[in-house]
Amino acid sequence: MEGILNNGLTIIPYITKTIKKMVSYFWQPSMENKYYYEHKKEIKYQNPKKEIDKKKHLSLNNIMVLKIVPNDNYMISMLGLKQNNCDERIMLSSKEREKTVIEKCLQANLELERRSVLNYMTSDSIETYNEALNTGKYNICLTMLRELESNLNQISKENNKVLSLK
Repeated sequence: MEGILNNGLTIIPYITKTIKKMVSYFWQPSMENKYYYEHKKEIKYQNPKKEIDKKKHLSLNNIMVLKIVPNDNYMISMLGLKQNNCDERIMLSSKEREKTVIEKCLQANLELERRSVLNYMTSDSIETYNEALNTGKYNICLTMLRELESNLNQISKENNKVLSLK
């Protein structure tokens, strides 16, 4: 009695019937007498655009400052603002991913400090930044962050010169 189910149907015809139904559902002939997979075709073209909330990404709570300790090099880290990097943190000046910078520092045995950008900004600059952010002037926010990074690195260089002269 192998091959017969409880309802009296044999296994092989039932399986082939099911397979034929599945194949006829998914495979349809095209105009060029070629076959294509209809289901995958639909998925292939359904690539939704990611919505980037620039206001959220540029919020001061989401922006960090990395300080490489031996040479006091400062880098600002933030969430990406483009389709291809909006899910990862990038460095503002180099557009390099934050995790690759951290990996390089760990490989070179360099110490890192990671702090909020709020620790490095004055209350006036925070107020100006937030006003620009709330009005949607994101270029001003980016310019302010670049200037902050530049100023931090300049101050660090001057302090290192003074220390080397002593």
